[in-house]
Amino acid sequence: MFSKEIMTCLEQKVILMTQILNITKQIEVQCKQPEVNLENLLDTRGDLMERTKKCDHFIRVLAQQLDDDQKERIQQILNGSAVDCSEEEQRAMDLVQQCSSLFDRAAVLDRAANEAIKQKYEETKRILIDLKKSGKEHDLFYR
Repeated sequence: MFSKEIMTCLEQKVILMTQILNITKQIEVQCKQPEVNLENLLDTRGDLMERTKKCDHFIRVLAQQLDDDQKERIQQILNGSAVDCSEEEQRAMDLVQQCSSLFDRAAVLDRAANEAIKQKYEETKRILIDLKKSGKEHDLFYR
């Protein structure tokens, strides 16, 4: 029988990864806005990421408590390489796959958001340089 505690951790991780993906979508949208305010979104996402790390840690601790055969089987399931799975084991592998898929989707959105922020930074930097060059002696941006 597959560990209920590990299954619960995997289910919790899917929920957390779904929330991380949703927040990452919001971050990506925010990065395309004229005014970008990410502080609360980044803090919330960071907290969720910490919780997923705790799930991973707890799964490792639970797996270490099993005998060697069970430990090996759990590793196969968590790696997605198990064959001849019971219904519970297949459900666990599906949850692992969902987590991986959610992570990959969030990573793509995060890269897009980072690129948008970099572009905004470069654009703002160019504007400031232009303002400094064209400024008058007593203007804020005079150079």
